[in-house]
Amino acid sequence: GFLMVGIELKKSRIEQNITRAELSEKTGISCNSILNYEDGRHTQFDVLEKMAAALGYEIDLIKIL
Repeated sequence: GFLMVGIELKKSRIEQNITRAELSEKTGISCNSILNYEDGRHTQFDVLEKMAAALGYEIDLIKIL
């Protein structure tokens, strides 16, 4: 589910050598919020989608559910 999306986004961010601060600048999402989404504490779809787009991905909601 959404927990796995956050984990995958974190892996992608690290593989692309993008810091949380850089992702924050690209998305307007605070660094603390990014941490919470990557760790699965927050799972709001539109925020995950915004993070994914900034990393060059789309989230397929059908596959998640």
